[in-house]
Amino acid sequence: MRAAVILAAGRGTRMRTPGAKVLHRVGGLPLVEWVRRAVAPLVERTVVVVGHERAAVEAALEGTGVLFAVQDAQLGTGHALRCAASRLDGVKTVLVLAGDAPLLRTESLAALLEEHEDRRAAASVLTFRAADPTGYGRILRDAGGSLTGIAEEAEASDAERRVREVNSGSLALEAAEVLPLLASLPPRGAGGDRHVTDVIGLLREAGRVIAAVQVSEQEALGVNTPAQLAAAESACSARRAEDLTAAGVTLVDPAEIRIEADVEVGAGTRIHPFVSLEGATRVGERCEIGSHVRLRDVRVGAGSILHGPLALDGGEVPEGSVLSPAP
Repeated sequence: MRAAVILAAGRGTRMRTPGAKVLHRVGGLPLVEWVRRAVAPLVERTVVVVGHERAAVEAALEGTGVLFAVQDAQLGTGHALRCAASRLDGVKTVLVLAGDAPLLRTESLAALLEEHEDRRAAASVLTFRAADPTGYGRILRDAGGSLTGIAEEAEASDAERRVREVNSGSLALEAAEVLPLLASLPPRGAGGDRHVTDVIGLLREAGRVIAAVQVSEQEALGVNTPAQLAAAESACSARRAEDLTAAGVTLVDPAEIRIEADVEVGAGTRIHPFVSLEGATRVGERCEIGSHVRLRDVRVGAGSILHGPLALDGGEVPEGSVLSPAP
């Protein structure tokens, strides 16, 4: 059995905003929901580790079928996984994922699992090459290219800090081998955090195989600051634009159109700049959505024309309607 453990207990102090970091929204969804959706097709069980703003995070995921584990004190990723261990009975392989990585693709996580299983690895790491690796754990490899460990920046040597391949925070682990090691992880830094990445070195010393799969820097983006949140929003919008145009929707200026994750748009529809389609909006086929139109949770019948400026919140536009702003 496969399971996912999504780490969503932290405060996210660098966001400088109230509330849990993983509840900030991109494309209309909380960050943690993007991660849950990415991994859901690959696992039989998903465990979300909660702590800071626990009730709010649990409420945001209500009805998704996830299980929760509580990390009362945030003492690092190794400690977080240990808090989830009681939810992992019967699990063979566990994917450990950060709850703030909204651009992760199911295909990339599937590739990580495939490499992990093909190599019969004890641990496998999703990595990326960073333009600026500051703050990330550096991927260490031997002369033959095999992964030997992950050096956290605070303890890395000068040579290790020059390495640009870094840990994305997503790992595939063999539960039977890794979970017993968590209690013996050394405390790191002033806070005494336990890092799950320290199991890599322990497994390597035991002669076990460590695998890795590399993804793009954009896909691996973790949201820690408002600037990164904005970057994730832009990337999400670009992806939605690609998907919709491939399905026969015309976007006159994709960079100036915002279409949230759960919106549906029919083929043959044309959408002009400065449009925002939000929530559970459904737009039928062959519609024309003019500039400066905002729709939230609206059903638009096929063949309808909407002229802006116009804002609708809920309700239905009958098929073949023509709506214009009030004079």
